[in-house]
Amino acid sequence: MRVIQRVLGIALLLCSTSSTALTVGVTPPKVDVSNKGLMALQGSEIEYQDWSSQQLTGKARVVVHIAAKKSANEINQDAIQALTQANLPITYFQTTTIVNASDRVWGTQKFIRNLLEERTAAEPNAQFVLDNKGRVRTGWGLKKGDSAIFVFDGNGSLLWYKEGRLDILDIEAMMQKINNEIARLSAGNAD
Repeated sequence: MRVIQRVLGIALLLCSTSSTALTVGVTPPKVDVSNKGLMALQGSEIEYQDWSSQQLTGKARVVVHIAAKKSANEINQDAIQALTQANLPITYFQTTTIVNASDRVWGTQKFIRNLLEERTAAEPNAQFVLDNKGRVRTGWGLKKGDSAIFVFDGNGSLLWYKEGRLDILDIEAMMQKINNEIARLSAGNAD
């Protein structure tokens, strides 16, 4: 009986230490992505720039973090569609999609990179980050092979997040946080 209790205690401890490193109301731990990183459109060419989570300031931001797998990409399509249909003002809002390329099916790296480059060219107001080393997942303590969505305020503090599939109530909560932050930012610029 004592052995079972010890094993369960150790398992509980391991589970609690592998949980997310994020707290609502706080700026998340700094993470830098320098191997590939932010895709930037320069004329008709895509260039890669270093990216840091400290760049998540100045606007209401949604960060979509996904494993580079089709199954992870499809998890939150309803949430992505809600964001697209909301037609949020780019003056106060931006999305950043971070693709964890360290969590991909073998042999798909070039396909993933090409797809992201196409999306960067098609959606110049959105940001796409190719994270070849999985630094964001590791630094923020996210689950491997999954999808997560985060909402940040203009100061870079976390307003809301959820790992895994968002249901309709989650999507409504996400949109409310975004709209409240956009209203706050636009009221601050009205002065």
